[in-house]
Amino acid sequence: MTKMLKGIAASDGVAVAKAYLLIQPDLSFETVSVEDTSAEEARLDAALEASQNELSLIRENAVASLGEEAAQVFDAHMMVLADPEMIGQIKETIRTKKINAEAGLKEVTDMFIAIFEGMEDNPYMQERAADIRDVTKRVLANLLGKKLPNPASINEEAIVVAHDLTPSDTAQLNKKYVKAFVTNIGGRTSHSAIMARTLEIAAVLGTNNITELVKDGDILAVSGITGEVVINPTEEQIAEFKAAGEAYAKQKAEWALLKDAQTVTADGKHFELAANIGTPKDVEGVNDNGAEAVGLYRTEFLYMDSQDFPTEDDQYEAYKAVLEGMNGKPVVVRTMDIGGDKELPYFDLPKEMNPFLGFRALRISISETGNQMFRTQLRALLRASVHGKLRIMFPMVALLTEFRTAKGILEEEKANGTDIEDAAIQGVKIGMMGPLAGAGDPLFWFTLRPIFLSLGAGLAVSGNILGPIVFFVLWNAMVAAVKWYTQEFGYRAGAAITDDVSGNLLQQVTRGASMMGMFVIGSLIQRWVSITFTPVVSTVKQQEGAYIDWDKLPKGIAGVKEAFHQQAAGRSLDANKVTTLQDNLNQLIPGLAALGLTFLCMYLLKRKVSPIVIILGIFVLAIVLHIIGLL
Repeated sequence: MTKMLKGIAASDGVAVAKAYLLIQPDLSFETVSVEDTSAEEARLDAALEASQNELSLIRENAVASLGEEAAQVFDAHMMVLADPEMIGQIKETIRTKKINAEAGLKEVTDMFIAIFEGMEDNPYMQERAADIRDVTKRVLANLLGKKLPNPASINEEAIVVAHDLTPSDTAQLNKKYVKAFVTNIGGRTSHSAIMARTLEIAAVLGTNNITELVKDGDILAVSGITGEVVINPTEEQIAEFKAAGEAYAKQKAEWALLKDAQTVTADGKHFELAANIGTPKDVEGVNDNGAEAVGLYRTEFLYMDSQDFPTEDDQYEAYKAVLEGMNGKPVVVRTMDIGGDKELPYFDLPKEMNPFLGFRALRISISETGNQMFRTQLRALLRASVHGKLRIMFPMVALLTEFRTAKGILEEEKANGTDIEDAAIQGVKIGMMGPLAGAGDPLFWFTLRPIFLSLGAGLAVSGNILGPIVFFVLWNAMVAAVKWYTQEFGYRAGAAITDDVSGNLLQQVTRGASMMGMFVIGSLIQRWVSITFTPVVSTVKQQEGAYIDWDKLPKGIAGVKEAFHQQAAGRSLDANKVTTLQDNLNQLIPGLAALGLTFLCMYLLKRKVSPIVIILGIFVLAIVLHIIGLL
């Protein structure tokens, strides 16, 4: 019976073939109480090792069919298998609950899967739950002594049907025979979808119940363009799908003819079409698809695919291969970007709450820890510069000082590289990733925002409703203006915006804004900060006539009236003149204490002291000084 389903079009292509139902083995088990937990831990270790070996073999096959970059998902899988925290939790669960390894494995991995699946606002992270499922299934199969299905055994044209096609399953597909695959779950961001696009296999995911409706041998018509799947299609439907497939193949052929065409817009503007690569092997694909340059060569893969720091010669050969392979076209090489989720087993990085924004990339390279590694890479790049048009890019630059430090190290290596042709290394251009955000932080958050906030708060304190309105309007106007500058002007001037950065434009703007901010803050000190020192410095008896003699005043209302008249004439209320510490300070500079406190707070903020700590410190200090009688 003919039936049509609609899913997510995950990879372009059209196919009509027999269904191959990828049936998973029964991995059910019972939770069993055990006394010998050490034996269960040993079983777990054996299953983990067997799974590691299987994944290593699958990765090798994936590199051959998919390329190095796509195969890296298995590096992540093997990292999960080697994760000491997760494995430690599994073993701890086995020991404390005295249960079998299968139960301990499932309990811990289910927890991690639930965490990822709960990230409903982040589809990408949700998809990572599938990676943990894939790894868990493999380990569980080895614990139970069962074999997972082998898609590599398919030897005739087929369309693979599965509940979910894991990355390891996808990596084993032979596109000579597998024309498409359809799953119950999954999305365009899943690893299997990405791999399908790399293999150029049609894929439709998220059909919900395809496995319940299809039997082995059923004819399927699949469109990875529209997301349509027809089970047991009619002859007319088969003809329509085949026609759509031929039209798509014709379109691809037309696209292939354009791969060497000039990338010029209708109004005559040329845009360089560049490719990103991870290894020298990728250069063949770059040239086959008519790229005009390598826009990004991710050199960290040299480090990640090595058991130790790659030598200068190893790196030189890799860079030489890419530069020669591009036949004089520009190659942008990004220096090592290790950190975040890219770890090296032989390089111990500090544990951070957010390693993606912490000690990574260029900050490692210019540190004492990574300095030698950085210099080795720079020497290899400079040596290779004679073989092509080299561009060097420093990654994750947050501050201009970082860029200057890195460039200084490069200049030192240029000067020391006596065996490198001077003409070649002088032609090497230098670039950076992420300078505008880092340069803009001081301008936005440390200068303009406090200024606008101070102005708004100053008006609000006096009861003027314009206070919050002024802050809102000025702040958003500045944000919009900077967005226009960085986007519109950047579109028109391209790389010229980096000249502005290198020419200290943003630094000059920041300096001017800082000076303005000091004036604003200074004008608001008197309103916001009040400090009165109470200690008495001196007590002096005043002459007669300088104070009100209360004994000589008339009685009643007349006396009160006379007292007011005398006070208005400048007489003191008391015969003794008391001078406090605050009186002396006010004679020097009114508000000196408040000004000093303000400068102290600015100093502490510059030393990275938390504002909350400063506020609490001032509060506690004020209480203490009041108790002892100083304030």
